[in-house]
Amino acid sequence: MTIQKFGVFGYPIGHSLSPAMHTAAFAALLMNDCEYKAYAVPPENLKDAVLKAKADGFKGLNLTIPHKEKILLSGIVEPDAFSKKAGAVNTLLFSDGGIKGYNTDALGALAALEHAGADVDGKNILIIGAGGAARSISFLFGERQNPLKIINRTAEKAEKLAIEIREKTGNQNVFGTGFSTAWDDLKKADIIIQTTDLGMGKYESVSFFDQLSLKTDDGKEKQKKEMISNHLKPTAFVFDIVYNPQETKFLKEAREAGVQTMNGMMMLVFQGALAFEIWTGKKPDIDVMANAVLKKLKNAKKDEAEKTDKAEIAGKTDEMEKLIGLIEKTAVSKHATVAMGIRSPDAETIRCAKAAVEKGYADVILVGDKTGIENAARLVFTDLPANIRFKL
Repeated sequence: MTIQKFGVFGYPIGHSLSPAMHTAAFAALLMNDCEYKAYAVPPENLKDAVLKAKADGFKGLNLTIPHKEKILLSGIVEPDAFSKKAGAVNTLLFSDGGIKGYNTDALGALAALEHAGADVDGKNILIIGAGGAARSISFLFGERQNPLKIINRTAEKAEKLAIEIREKTGNQNVFGTGFSTAWDDLKKADIIIQTTDLGMGKYESVSFFDQLSLKTDDGKEKQKKEMISNHLKPTAFVFDIVYNPQETKFLKEAREAGVQTMNGMMMLVFQGALAFEIWTGKKPDIDVMANAVLKKLKNAKKDEAEKTDKAEIAGKTDEMEKLIGLIEKTAVSKHATVAMGIRSPDAETIRCAKAAVEKGYADVILVGDKTGIENAARLVFTDLPANIRFKL
């Protein structure tokens, strides 16, 4: 059987959910000869890597950060009309005729909005940010002749993008500014799309609303909450393209103001589905792809929790290591996992050890006190049935 090869190039790429999503889609269609993998490709190697993929018989590729704009500078890709206009390509199709480039990000965003029931026709669109994602989404709504406002921390970048969209789409109702007008812009917007990295990674505790000025420095949180409620239309739809975490601080604050919100997961799914169709000519099952992404996100969250637990006890004394070893011998992990279906045995052992230390049970465990071990375990597993005994 000849393998049909697909993949995604990015740098870094370890976070990518695309392999899980596309693998599930292939399996659902019984396309067992297809594989999809993630490849870490440094920017300076992009051109050579794409040409090698074509020579190696790849059928198609996705491109993610930081390659979407850079690939057009390589001169090896023929972009379609929209991706040429938007200046970004995220999908490559290999054929005897060359390498075709497409941008499914913007259409994925539109499909996600419509899937969620948002009415976008003729609506006032507010784009937060002026980077790569903002660029393609803004061009799409520019082409659709929506009234469009782009706001960015660096006003000049938003203004430049707005001018380019007006020139290339003929839509003269496109403007760009800094954050100084943001509260008024929010009040006018029907659809608000947050495209920056605020709310994720090292900025997870930061909301776009935190960037906006308030009247005084007194009672900032209460004042911010009131401003959000007063400046979002009750019918507004707030969309953050971030999908991990599944609810950013920005989305949480908007939801608490009573408006409909959506994260970026379905945008990821729909852009992937559009790429899948470009490569194969077949429509994948959207629900299958979405479930694969959700499962991957759930597992990633669990892995991160376990990693955090392990990091918290890393570097502890030899006594701590001995403590963990003694707890492992109790079969606490097995009982807890069976009874409660929670996390992994390794993580439960660590949680038990931490509880023992925090509650002062470490000493009794270290001297082999069976009651102490069980008490420490039950502090963690509060729902553990009383009739479950530990093998000590």
